[in-house]
Amino acid sequence: MSLFKQVSAVLLFIFTILFVLIIAVTFGIIKDSAEKSLYENVQNSVTNLSLSITNSGTEISSIKTVINASFDNGNYEKIIFKDVDDNIVYELKKETNIEEDKIPKWFINLVNIEEVSAKSTISNGWNVLGILEIYNDRTLFFEQTYEIFKNLVFSLLISFIVLLIILSYLF
Repeated sequence: MSLFKQVSAVLLFIFTILFVLIIAVTFGIIKDSAEKSLYENVQNSVTNLSLSITNSGTEISSIKTVINASFDNGNYEKIIFKDVDDNIVYELKKETNIEEDKIPKWFINLVNIEEVSAKSTISNGWNVLGILEIYNDRTLFFEQTYEIFKNLVFSLLISFIVLLIILSYLF
């Protein structure tokens, strides 16, 4: 075996280990940061929507109107309004269809995050009207992390090919 092949084999082994470590660490950081960001976003949304509902009135039609407006303008999987006995009064749900031609199923299973939600109690003075729960849409998370994954893999492969080309000229 020539020196070039020996060096290439060692570098391939080292590159593979580094590749796996970089991917694992990067996606751990991305996943944690995205979950925190999604939670903060949904927490702010439930707080704002609760205040809007309180200001709009206590009638169910007013509550539905505010929820509909928020749902239409936000990135939510679902919004649920429950009464004080925990019975669902109103629920809006969006079908989340992640297109497998854009994001493969194995990737979704690899970086899957649980539903991100926040709750808020809605009251008018001392009178509790109900509980509002908002679930954030995770589709954007999957799309962005897959793009990051593709770019990272592409960058690492290009750097390895450049390294092999340089080594082939040296040896």
